[in-house]
Amino acid sequence: MAPPIKYPRITKICPICSVEFETLLGNKYEKTYCSRTCLGNSRIVERTEEEIKKLANIRAKLYRKTHPNFARDASKRSRKKYKENNPAHLMWMESKKRAKKRNIPFEIEVSDIVIPQFCPIIGIELSPGIGRVHDASPSLDRIVPEKGYVKGNCYIISSKANRMKQENTLETLEKIILYIKERMK
Repeated sequence: MAPPIKYPRITKICPICSVEFETLLGNKYEKTYCSRTCLGNSRIVERTEEEIKKLANIRAKLYRKTHPNFARDASKRSRKKYKENNPAHLMWMESKKRAKKRNIPFEIEVSDIVIPQFCPIIGIELSPGIGRVHDASPSLDRIVPEKGYVKGNCYIISSKANRMKQENTLETLEKIILYIKERMK
């Protein structure tokens, strides 16, 4: 067995604070700076905002590659948060998809979709249902379905009112009203 190697002690000057300090020459733990504070200060590099953003993007991409489940969950959370904060934009995107799929004219803008506090037909308070549609969810309705999504032909009503309107004709609704009036007498 070989005897332990003795490294000679030398004195160095710290390049950050100019203080003299001792270290072992040739040792793998040979110091370049007098303290951890100076070592930390040596690592501070002046970078532009653009370089910092590029580095952050590179780190984020690497993290997403190595942690796919976390990245997927974070993406879901951000989409959910966007849907909660921008229901009108979400309605606009969905109606645009439907119009393209059904080959219906589409000429409205996001600014044309204004969600009222109450349904103009039923009078219930509208509240967006994130992830699922419920009776009080706002719904974009076309007055004359054949005209498509054009200005003046669309308005916001509750999902319940929209379903009732879709499932019945004017004649059917009048018959229902007459039947109820007759039974109430």
